[in-house]
Amino acid sequence: MNLTWNEFYQLAKENYTNGGDCIVECWEESDFNEYVNTFGPMTTTEAFEIFSEMNSAYSDYSLLEEF
Repeated sequence: MNLTWNEFYQLAKENYTNGGDCIVECWEESDFNEYVNTFGPMTTTEAFEIFSEMNSAYSDYSLLEEF
């Protein structure tokens, strides 16, 4: 299923602690539209992949702060 900005944003809010926080805090509708224009429709699967990547990147960054 292709997501609209509002559906994507709501999904990010529901998954705030699993990488959705980066979307909620940093993305605007124009960022979403640019992503869709560049990579194609946003699906639920794609959204969860983005959340996972964001969560992983944050975890990596947090580990670096320990040094």
